[in-house]
Amino acid sequence: MKGIIFLILALNVSVLSAQSSFQIGIRGGLNYVNNIYKINDIGESGNEYRFGYHLGVQGKFKVMDRFFFSPEISWNNKGYYNAGINQLGNFNEAFAFIHFLDESNTHLNYVSLPLLVEFRPVSKIGLLLGPEISYLISAKASLISSDTDVDMLELWESVNIVNRIDFGLTGGVEYRLYENLTLGI
Repeated sequence: MKGIIFLILALNVSVLSAQSSFQIGIRGGLNYVNNIYKINDIGESGNEYRFGYHLGVQGKFKVMDRFFFSPEISWNNKGYYNAGINQLGNFNEAFAFIHFLDESNTHLNYVSLPLLVEFRPVSKIGLLLGPEISYLISAKASLISSDTDVDMLELWESVNIVNRIDFGLTGGVEYRLYENLTLGI
């Protein structure tokens, strides 16, 4: 019985200790992104990079000396710019007309969940790496010549060429400017 009571006390102390090593914060920044995709042997998109943004909430748990677990949930605006060059031939007449023959800016909005491990070789520098899962919420193309917005997600779903769930690997380096302010890439 004394052993069980000691185990319960030890677990409570470690939970309380872990809670004192927990931080929460707001994270935001710019994305510089492009989507290049291939459709079978037909061709590859000729898209260009564009700026987007991300904004979210981040937690940080101290796991052990110099190691942290840093989960985050964020809203990510990604996408690409298309100059209107059709490199896919006659893949699908409606798809090609709406998306590839007209100059467009496409905005892809995701909810992302990166699960990062951070290693701090020195107190002011953190190295981050981990998996990320994202869910595509919306995709809108702004056709520049006609000043029209097109729901690309609806179009992609109609021709069965979209997967709303993305898995990836993410990483970065951050520099601690102040105790509660970091700058990262």
